Amino acid sequence: MVNVTEMPLFVEFSIITGENDFNGISDFVVYPNPATKILNIQWPSSLRTLEPRIIQIMDITGRVCYQKNFPEGSEGVEIEIDNLAVGSYFVKISQKEMIYQKCFIISR
Repeated sequence: MVNVTEMPLFVEFSIITGENDFNGISDFVVYPNPATKILNIQWPSSLRTLEPRIIQIMDITGRVCYQKNFPEGSEGVEIEIDNLAVGSYFVKISQKEMIYQKCFIISR
């Protein structure tokens, strides 16, 4: 019999919220991770022409800490996060029926 308390547990998951996730459109970049004062978000050219683009930062309880609309053609954004507490957060990009989401950490 194997003692499960001695075995390491690894969990990997992906959030798939639309058919275009399989086409690589959800490959936006969030850096640095962990972040301290500034969070950079860049998205591929396939996301630059779609409207509207809403970016939200949410804490682990789902509370929206930041929200802004970004115009067509923009390549990315730099967000000041020094007013947010240390912890885990999600970046959510919404466009029409598509939602893309990634996790990041704030540390100081």
